[in-house]
Amino acid sequence: MRISVAIVMQILVAACASEGGYKSTLVRWDKLHNQPGFDAYVTTFINAQSAAHLDSNSGCYQYDVGTTVDLLLVIETSGRISAAYTDTDSKKAKCFRKVYVGVKAPIPPFSPFPLRMRVR
Repeated sequence: MRISVAIVMQILVAACASEGGYKSTLVRWDKLHNQPGFDAYVTTFINAQSAAHLDSNSGCYQYDVGTTVDLLLVIETSGRISAAYTDTDSKKAKCFRKVYVGVKAPIPPFSPFPLRMRVR
């Protein structure tokens, strides 16, 4: 039985929207965001994604204009973003989750690395 890639991606995106995933990743971020090297990696990540124009080319900012989305990314040892969680399930939040899951980022100092961004 073959499962289509589109179906698998839809399942992954739906799973990333889970409230439990957001809460547990936020707890992990809260415990680790003061660790040595954390801020330096966030700067590296932001510079890399800005150079790639990932968020600006996403089209996500056109949705729910003026609202802020709390976006939590989980970055694995390889640098691949394995999950994206948001505090809401708005169209903007869904768009950003879809954009970031699967993206290759710089290698984090530890894994899984919880990265928190607020996008407006």
